[in-house]
Order: sequence, then C-alpha cells, then structure tokens
Amino acid sequence: MSFEIKNTREAPIPLVKKILSKRLEEDGEAPEVIIRTLNYAEKFTKCDENRIEELLSKLREFGFSEITSSMIASICPTTIEELRVLLIFESKTWEKEELEKVLEILKEYLVEQD
Repeated sequence: MSFEIKNTREAPIPLVKKILSKRLEEDGEAPEVIIRTLNYAEKFTKCDENRIEELLSKLREFGFSEITSSMIASICPTTIEELRVLLIFESKTWEKEELEKVLEILKEYLVEQD
C-alpha cells in the first residue's frame, strides 16, 4: 500500500484520531504505522474528537495561530502555567483573565480518561 501526501497542516491528536479511525473504518485494514499512530492517538486524546474542529475555531477566535491552537487542543492544559508554556509561537502577551477563559472553554471539550 502506498501513500500520497496531498497537503499538510497542523493536526492535534484528537483530529488525528478522527481521521485515522475513519480511514480504518472505510478501508478495513491499514499498515502497521497507521495502527500504531491510531493506538497512540486513542491513548492520549483528551478532547472530544467529534468536536475538535469547533474547539480549534474557538481557539483561533482568541487569536492563537494554527500551531498553538493544535498544541493546546492536543495537550489540553488545565492550569495557566501549563497554557503559558504552549504560547511559545505567539507574539502577543496574554492577560491572566484571557487565559482563564481559554481554560474554561477547554473544560467543555474534555473527555473522560480511562
């Protein structure tokens, strides 16, 4: 089985899980690398993959870049300190109140961990 790269973009873990799950469902089989990547995504997904595009949109409304939005959606920080670490690619300095709003939004998208 061969693959062709059609485009690239930043993809948070929940989106990877959604894409690979759909691919496996459609094809019925997949190369080992796809299965391992899907297993990783299933293990580490913290946000609802069915609502990930909605979350990314809300994060972009705050002014975060695509890469920062993807990192936030992948890691789902729970404290301001954890969130600040992910802002390395941003030129803006965020106020504490703004970051608290981001954390509140993230809570809406968290899923129960096994």
